[in-house]
Amino acid sequence: FAHSTRVGRLLPEQKKHLEKYIPAMSKNPSLLAWYFADEPESRGGNNPQWFVQAHEVMQEMDPYHPNLMLNWGIHGMQQFYEGCDILIPDCYIRYMADGTTEKPRWAIADWMKTAATLGKPAWLVPQVFLWGNAAPTFDDYRAEIWQALIHNCKGFQLYNFAESRLHSSLTVAPDAVGLELKLLKDLVLENTIPGAVK
Repeated sequence: FAHSTRVGRLLPEQKKHLEKYIPAMSKNPSLLAWYFADEPESRGGNNPQWFVQAHEVMQEMDPYHPNLMLNWGIHGMQQFYEGCDILIPDCYIRYMADGTTEKPRWAIADWMKTAATLGKPAWLVPQVFLWGNAAPTFDDYRAEIWQALIHNCKGFQLYNFAESRLHSSLTVAPDAVGLELKLLKDLVLENTIPGAVK
């Protein structure tokens, strides 16, 4: 739905649209989750209650796939968390060529702690592209992933992954850190369902 149509309550025609398409689309075996909104806090007056109402309809139509809400800041997470199952903040640190960053390197901890305080599981959208004037180094990417995991992050979504291949530091980082996590999965996932992650 267009951003301009999410400023009030869920409209009857929007509800009908969801009731028509969600059951059919939910049968796709490739579907992991519903990507509900991209940074609604910066999209022209989106109403948090619209998302709560739409989320309720979607849960009724498809209780098996979680609803993801992406926010760029803590305020957005606090504003929109009730309209989703999983928060997926994109806490882009914005690395600079001189070694400085726009956000503190520990900001990811605050994003993950916020999700926990709000009672929601969180995935992280790590920075795997140029945003600022330097791409993250291998160590920057690795630090983002581990910082999120230490603060109870449950998953990762790599936005603009294709662009990461343009930067030598990110050509190997996602695969290498993924292998590292796979080798340590029994420790990282100690309190989860046995055999749930292969």
